[in-house]
Amino acid sequence: MKRTPVFTQKSTSQRGAAKVNVVWLIGMITLLIFALVFAFSANAEKGDTQLRLDAALRERAAAFEKEDATSKLISDISRAMGFYDPNAPIPVASIDSIKAALEAGKLTFPTAGASVTDLEKLLPVVEREYKARVREIQMLKDGAATLTAEKASTETALRQASSAKDVQIAGVQKQLDDAVQAASRTQSGLEAQIAALKSTNSDLENSLKVARGDIESEKRNLANATIEYRSRFEAMSNKIAFLKEPETSDGNLLAVSKGAQIGWIDIGANHRVAVGMRFRVVSGKLGTNDTKCVAEVTKTESHRAEVLFTQVADQFDPPVVGDKIFNPLLDPKGQRNAVIVGRFTAPSENEVRGLLANLGITLQTKLDNTTDYLVVGSEMYVDMDGNALETPMQPSETAVYKEAEGKGVAITPLKDLRSYFKF
Repeated sequence: MKRTPVFTQKSTSQRGAAKVNVVWLIGMITLLIFALVFAFSANAEKGDTQLRLDAALRERAAAFEKEDATSKLISDISRAMGFYDPNAPIPVASIDSIKAALEAGKLTFPTAGASVTDLEKLLPVVEREYKARVREIQMLKDGAATLTAEKASTETALRQASSAKDVQIAGVQKQLDDAVQAASRTQSGLEAQIAALKSTNSDLENSLKVARGDIESEKRNLANATIEYRSRFEAMSNKIAFLKEPETSDGNLLAVSKGAQIGWIDIGANHRVAVGMRFRVVSGKLGTNDTKCVAEVTKTESHRAEVLFTQVADQFDPPVVGDKIFNPLLDPKGQRNAVIVGRFTAPSENEVRGLLANLGITLQTKLDNTTDYLVVGSEMYVDMDGNALETPMQPSETAVYKEAEGKGVAITPLKDLRSYFKF
């Protein structure tokens, strides 16, 4: 009776232990299965990640290639358009400068209207206005020829009138002689005839004076009209001068160092060439007008000057002996006059005055018919009398600027001086 409970308890304990072992075995198998599934999933995800990485790298390379193509296109367009910083590593045209040039063109040609929003639309307007100015100039020439013909006709008529007057005077004299011979017979009648003849002679003299006055008046009117037509013609020529390219160069390259870093040009101090002056270098080949580089004067002699080459457009087309140089502001012999307006800080006004003096340009205190250039600086904080302004004034708002526009004086902004001279 006592062994049975002991045996029963021992069997129950063994079965419980066996169940625990089975549970642990199942748990370990389950964990192993989860570990295998996780490892398989991790390997699959790693493969997908590598594929996505490869695709992203290809997209990145394509994006870089597209960006390079876009940059080259922008550079090509900028070189064709201009309005970019020549010192920038990648030329990018200034939208503000292009818009300013477009607005300036629309101001010069008011017929462009608000519909003209780009240079492509402005160029036909400029061409149309240029042709209109040519027709107007031809009409003025025809008018001048007509006035000249009328003047010749008037002079011929006056000569005929003078001849007729001489004939009349001769007839009057003959009548007087006849009247003297008949004085004994008709003294009272002769006196009356003499009085009548004197009156007629006085009328003829008065008519002659009036005719001479009319001739002088016609001559003055013709001279004034000729001056007015000439002034208008010169003004029109100045306004369309920007459409004309210079026909001749200022000089040529005498020598070029190995590596095309420095060289010599065939004009020097005797031609008003100064240190810091810049020239546009163009190939000496016929039919070529593209700028190869910029030549900056570093040293001058009497008939030649040393230059430093910068801004080379094509490394495979460097400057060579015989290439031409251009600087539109250089005039070796002519005497020109200029007036300055605006504020000058960099360069200073004294530097601008010295530069103009070296170029043989005389500075005037006021603008007149002999003025060739109006050099324009930046906005002013004082007026022409030296009084402080509440708001800055643009040089284009001054009376001298508007007078220069009316007289057709060439207006030269300070940035044009910077393009051809180093400050």
